[in-house]
Amino acid sequence: MGWWPDDLLARSTVDGVRHVVLGFLDQARAAAERVAADDESDEEALHDFRVGLRRTRSALRSWKKRLPGKLARERRPLAVIQGRTGGGRDAEVAVAWLRELHDGLDLEARETAGWLIDRLDLRLRESMEALRRDGLGDFTEVEARLRDELNGLPTDEGDQRFGEALAIEADRQVTEWRDELAGVRGLEDAERIHRARILGKRLRYLVEPLQPSLPEAARVVERCKNAQDLLGDFNDASVLRDELSRSLERLAVDEAALLDERLREGATDAELTALAERSLRPGWIVLGRLVQARSAFLVERLLTDWRGEEEASLRAAVDDFVTAARNGQAPANGAT
Repeated sequence: MGWWPDDLLARSTVDGVRHVVLGFLDQARAAAERVAADDESDEEALHDFRVGLRRTRSALRSWKKRLPGKLARERRPLAVIQGRTGGGRDAEVAVAWLRELHDGLDLEARETAGWLIDRLDLRLRESMEALRRDGLGDFTEVEARLRDELNGLPTDEGDQRFGEALAIEADRQVTEWRDELAGVRGLEDAERIHRARILGKRLRYLVEPLQPSLPEAARVVERCKNAQDLLGDFNDASVLRDELSRSLERLAVDEAALLDERLREGATDAELTALAERSLRPGWIVLGRLVQARSAFLVERLLTDWRGEEEASLRAAVDDFVTAARNGQAPANGAT
C-alpha cells in the first residue's frame, strides 16, 4: 500500500507537505488500531505507534514555516500522547535486555534481574492499559483536527515545487546533524549524542516518503539507519542506566520493608541477619557495570565509525538526493 502520491516531488510545497503529514498520520492510525486490538503476539504495536507519532511530529516541525501556526502547533498534543507511551516502551527495552543477559549472569545478578523484570512487566501492563483507556482517544481527537486542517489548506500551483523545498531542507538538516556529531568527545557527551540521534531521525523521516520510488532517497535512509542503530543502542543503554538508578531506591525500600515485616513477625536475630545478607544490591552492581561498559563501547564505536568514511558516505548520499529532488521526479509507484 502506498502512503504518498507518485508525483510528490512535482507538487507545490504546501500540497507536498500536506500529503507527507497525512501519510504519517495514516501510519500512526494503523498502529493505534493494533494497540487497541490488544494482541499479545503483536510485539511491535506500541513501537510502531510511537514511530508514527514521532514521524508526524517531525514532519510538522520540519515544515512549520510552510504551515499555518495553528497546524504546526498540533505537534505539542502529539508529544503529550507520545510521552504517555514512554514508560511502557522503556520497560519493553529494559526487559528485553535483561532477558537476553539472564542466562549468562551469576546467581546474584539473575535474582536482581528477575526482581527488575517483574516490576517492569507490571509497569508495561499498566502503561498499555492507560494508553488504551485514555491515550488512543486523545490521539483520535488530535488526528481529526489535523486531518481537517490539512485538507483545508489551499493548493497553490504557483508555489515553490516540493522537490526544491525538500532539497533545501535535507541539505540544512544533514549539516545540523553532522555539526552535532562532530561535538561528541566521549561518554560525558550523552546529551549531545541524544540530540544527534533525534536529528538523524528527522533527516530520515524527511526523506522516507520518497524512498519507495527514488533510489537516492533509499540510500540516505539506509545510511541514516546505520547511524540510528548505533545511536539507538546508546539510547537504550542510557534508558537502562536510568532504570537501574530508579530501581536502587525501590530496592532499598523493599528490602527494608521485608526486614521490618519479619521483625514484627518475631523472626530471630539469625533469621534477620540471613535475610539482610540476601540483598539484591550486589546483583544490581553487576548489572550497572554491564550497562556502563556497554555505553562506553558504543561511544567508542561512534567516535571511530563516524569520523571518516561513514560520515562522508552519508554526506554524499544526501548530496545525490538533493540533486535528484531538484532535477527529477520519482517514477510512478502505484501510490494514490
